[in-house]
Formats: sequence, structure tokens, C-alpha cells
Amino acid sequence: MVKILFNSWFCNFMDAGGLMMYPFVLIATSEETTHKCVMRHELIHIEQVEREGILSFYFKYYSNVIKDYLRHGDLKRCFLHENPFEMDAYSRQYTEFTKRDLEIMRENGVEWSKRDQRFYCRQ
Repeated sequence: MVKILFNSWFCNFMDAGGLMMYPFVLIATSEETTHKCVMRHELIHIEQVEREGILSFYFKYYSNVIKDYLRHGDLKRCFLHENPFEMDAYSRQYTEFTKRDLEIMRENGVEWSKRDQRFYCRQ
């Protein structure tokens, strides 16, 4: 079962709005102030792990990070712009929640239907 954790000190330490460390989704902000696109982005990573398999996902993800770091020497760029898994998540973070996303949120007591459904996200 995927577990969503809000107010993550680790996200704040890493200067990230959210992080996925399967089976955990860590969100920097409170449930009430979390941007929809941040939640969607991290749930896309859950989808990627479930599609690829956990070992395959992490092997491919960090192989790309290492390769891009050796090429560019910029660690932040490796995580944000060059990684195919990140490129996929960024390209789809403004799409609507999937049935699986809603199921994960329901299992964690997160109810988005009570909120403004527009997408807000820090760029």
C-alpha cells in the first residue's frame, strides 16, 4: 500500500515540493495547502514504479542521474530536466487524476473533491 506523508521535513531539507520513495509519497506542505500538480507529479512516479517494477525503475532512474551528472556536472539538472522519468512526470502533472491516483488518495484519507480542482503549481 502506498502511503502519503504530508509536512515532510525531508522534502523541505531537500528543497523539494514532493518526493517519491516507493511506497512512500513525501509532500513538503500540509494536505490543505498541497498543490494538485505536486500530488499528481509524485503519483505519476508511483505509476512508473508499478509499470516498470521497483528494481528496474530505480536502476534506470539512477543510471540516468549518474550518466547525466558525469556529462553535465549539475546534480539538480539530472533530477529535474534530463531524466526520462522526470520528463514524463513533468509533462503529465497537469493532467487529471487517474482512477489509481484517486484510489491511493482515498486509502490515505485524502479527499480532493472538497477542494478547488484547478491546477496550481510553483514553477
